[in-house]
Amino acid sequence: METAHAPNLLKTIGKVFEEAQESKLAPAFFESIDGELCELSDYLKTTKSQAFFVAILFVMSHWKDKVSINNLIDHFHCSIVQILEFNNDFEFLLSRHILTKQKSKYLRKLHPTKNEFAIHESIVEAILHNKPMPELEE
Repeated sequence: METAHAPNLLKTIGKVFEEAQESKLAPAFFESIDGELCELSDYLKTTKSQAFFVAILFVMSHWKDKVSINNLIDHFHCSIVQILEFNNDFEFLLSRHILTKQKSKYLRKLHPTKNEFAIHESIVEAILHNKPMPELEE
């Protein structure tokens, strides 16, 4: 099987990001981008829902260094509960070092939803420079 590379991935990531805006994370939305999520999940070696959040964070991280849960809620026009339903996906992505996180300096520090996320720099570079998925240290 041929490894997915950046030109296709950038286009795919862009489509996922644009379609996700105001999607409210509805099941019909995920069905409509299933092909794109399959391509991304093959590249990242993740589930489709994990690949979805990587795509969204990839684009958002080009606007700001770290992306908060509130940024995601605003983009999707959804509730915090809908985001929290994907908590296991975030935990998996963090455990594989695909995502990094830090507590927000400006938000309450005791609540787990007050984290800010970023995509691992090597993955960003690989996608931007048409490279295969890098091996990340565990």
